[in-house]
Amino acid sequence: MQLWWIYAIDIIICTVVLRIIIGWLLAYPRLIRLLLSLILVLIVGFLVNTLELPFAGLLVLLLLVPVIVILFLSFLPELGRVYQAASRGNLFRPRIFQSDEILPDLAEALIQLRERRIGGLMVFPGNQDEDGLISGGEEVDAKVNRSLLLSLFDPHCPRHDGAIVIRNNRMVRIGAVLPLASAEGKGADLGTRHLAAIGLSERSDSHVLVVSEERGTISHAINGTLKEIHFKDSVDLRNRLSRLLGEDDGAESTRKKKWLPVFLWVMAILFSALGSWQVDVIKKEFKESFSETVYVQQVEATIQYTLDPETQFVANWETTSAKLSLRVPDTIRNVNETPSIVIDLNEEAFNKVDIQLQSSMVTGLPEGVVVDSITPDRIEFTLAEVKRVEAPLGKAEVTGLGEGLKLKEVTLARKTIPIKVRDIKWKNSKALEIQPVNLSDIVEAGQYTFPVQLILPATVEREEDEIVEITVIIEGELIQLTPGSS
Repeated sequence: MQLWWIYAIDIIICTVVLRIIIGWLLAYPRLIRLLLSLILVLIVGFLVNTLELPFAGLLVLLLLVPVIVILFLSFLPELGRVYQAASRGNLFRPRIFQSDEILPDLAEALIQLRERRIGGLMVFPGNQDEDGLISGGEEVDAKVNRSLLLSLFDPHCPRHDGAIVIRNNRMVRIGAVLPLASAEGKGADLGTRHLAAIGLSERSDSHVLVVSEERGTISHAINGTLKEIHFKDSVDLRNRLSRLLGEDDGAESTRKKKWLPVFLWVMAILFSALGSWQVDVIKKEFKESFSETVYVQQVEATIQYTLDPETQFVANWETTSAKLSLRVPDTIRNVNETPSIVIDLNEEAFNKVDIQLQSSMVTGLPEGVVVDSITPDRIEFTLAEVKRVEAPLGKAEVTGLGEGLKLKEVTLARKTIPIKVRDIKWKNSKALEIQPVNLSDIVEAGQYTFPVQLILPATVEREEDEIVEITVIIEGELIQLTPGSS
């Protein structure tokens, strides 16, 4: 039986996650379509797999990735808004409201646009899907402020004729194109901006503010109705905007907004508690149905390591194998492969290393086989750095010089050679041995040059392939022995 605090942690985590998901689904309803589409794809895949439909299974396999990619691309704007909201800490906001934070700058910008007779069009989306109605322009993410609004609507700005979309107190699009309402039955003095405001408000629950450059008026469009906003000063305009954009639309609405987050948290807690309990019940109920016979098997595994041979080497490596205790399912019964334990040493420091052998290091086992234990469970060795040194060459010796000839001088062409050493006990002053040179073929005095062979230990490797040569000077005359002479 699980401890109570395990359930508590599970419920807390699930509550937070569900609360975030519910808030996003309420704020961005199109995400529900994405969720339903993904569920439909999963259901189709499950049915095809369960019924083992051959051709349908092939089609689903070929189309699965493109369909999922197309779905995500179709809902990319919503996913982008979710990311932007999350990056600003708005994880639990269930609905889209314009707060009082932007109203001072918004009111000042509207007044200055009106006084300068500069046209302006601002869209404040509601909870309905308006993306299919708004086109063109550029996506941005900027804070709403007076200077930026005035700059964007300035006639010298390339995007001044379009609308600015403001969502969650942030400008998310500039230069946007809105659907136009029919001019039939509308006032003859309504321009394109006003018809665009009415057109969008007819098709969605968006609020639209319009500044007329001809008449110098500020109007508000909602539900296909356009009304001029009359105000005394900037404070009065700010209060009217607060009421129009939904921040102060009555005591009943205020109470609903206040209790909505509480209701959502309660729902998230209830679903989390029910889900945590129900999943545990299902697991217990079907535990025996999904259980299978497991066999225990002992196998020998070789221990290997990976490293950079140019910079690292292992010394004092003694343990080359380990015994694995395996749990093998009934479908396999017996493991015939020889597994390996691979230790990655690329990130280890140069020093004595004590490695704890873990099941994640084991490779070469069939899928479904579980490693219970490893014996020995740890190994020790030394990880050292490959030395690059100039090693001195030892004394050059010659053999086989004929009678009558005298060795006058022996000279090596070089005194040292560069080598790579993989030996922690190596001393840099140690000279490399040279194999003696056989001079039995020399029959007269003179100067001769021969390549010499170096006698290298197994832990030493030359850095270059250049031939090391020895020069000998021989004097005298070879005595020719005749048959029978002594």
